[in-house]
This record gives sequence, structure tokens and C-alpha cells, in this order.
Amino acid sequence: MGGFFGVGGGFIVVPMLVLALGFPMKEASGTSLLVMIIASSAGLAARVGTHSNVDWPVVLAFAAASMAGGLLGGPLTKRASASTLTTAFGILLLGVCAVTAYDLLLA
Repeated sequence: MGGFFGVGGGFIVVPMLVLALGFPMKEASGTSLLVMIIASSAGLAARVGTHSNVDWPVVLAFAAASMAGGLLGGPLTKRASASTLTTAFGILLLGVCAVTAYDLLLA
């Protein structure tokens, strides 16, 4: 589904897993992250050995930041309730929507 919606598809995957398929919030978030890891790895592997320029410092910086976020966020999600995670995700989604609308309409 993420590929259907493009780069921002991950924001649609989690609510659809929760609302349409009845996944608990924590499992939906983890499933979405696993799908993004698989898709990103496949895309990167497809470019290796081609004439595409891969900016390895940027790739490695994003990978390191993602791993650090996972290591820090994993223990936090064990202490947070599903309703807190759902609320935080909703606020994040509204923030992304507001920034996108601003960029589209006013920038």
C-alpha cells in the first residue's frame, strides 16, 4: 500500500491496519516499519551496481538515525498505552498535514 501512495504512504498504512484490519496500534506501527525497511532495502539493492549515484553518507546518516530512534522508541512504546500512541500519531499526522498544506498553498 505504501508504494501506491508514494513516499508518504506510511502515514496511510498504520491507520488502515488499525481501522480496516483491526490491528492493535503497536502491531500496526511495527508492521508498517517492517514494510518500509523491506521496501527501502529492495530499492537500495536495486540501485547497487547501476549508474545511479547513491549518496552513501546521507543513506548511512538516515540509517543511523532510524536505528537510534528505534532503540530509544522501542522501550518507550512498552510503557505507553495504545491510546497515547494513537493520540501522538494523530497529532503527528495533523502536523504533517498542516506543513504540507502550508507549502502547497502559501509557499
